[in-house]
Amino acid sequence: MAQGNPCYCFWSLVDGSAGCFSTSNCGGGSESACSTHVANEPADAWFIGFQNANTVPSSWDGSVCDWFVQLVLPVELIEFKAKSIAEDVLIEWRTASERNNHLFRVFYSTDGQDWEVLGDVPGAGNSSQELHYQLVHKNAPNRIVYYQLKQQDYDGTKEFFPIISLDRSSMEKTLIGTYDLLGRKVSSDNSGIIIYRYSDGSSLKVYNQ
Repeated sequence: MAQGNPCYCFWSLVDGSAGCFSTSNCGGGSESACSTHVANEPADAWFIGFQNANTVPSSWDGSVCDWFVQLVLPVELIEFKAKSIAEDVLIEWRTASERNNHLFRVFYSTDGQDWEVLGDVPGAGNSSQELHYQLVHKNAPNRIVYYQLKQQDYDGTKEFFPIISLDRSSMEKTLIGTYDLLGRKVSSDNSGIIIYRYSDGSSLKVYNQ
């Protein structure tokens, strides 16, 4: 694209159809200026457009766009899940991409109203590949437990993901012990790979940071 000067940018909330919609000027000049403005607006997805013009039109039908691109969300979450491992709960999540991602924070609740911080896990900063994260909730309550994941950028911008729940009201199998890869019995707090072995013959590998 041949981009002249000055370059004004506009934003438009995506409503599921094609093209550009009602827009506003977010200050002239640069992609970063427009991205900064749009990042502060509540929306699931946006289109950003740039127009080479000396004046800002009161309406924008897309015909004057040189180009427009979809604003990438800070974190694209693929999955967020929790499963019981005896007295503990393993919380796992996967991301398809990350941008400016400082950390994840996991919250838990037993009533879905009052929340406590379970722990923080460092983010990858910027990544375009699938990444896997996990956090162990030690001695989780034997009842329905709710979990929520929060993502935070380096600039303090936060995003909360949908709440999940896990019913632990009826736990049947018991934990025999925790072992390392050499079969030695170790504490579940040890760093590295820990193997949980249960009374029903099942096992689970967990990586502790």
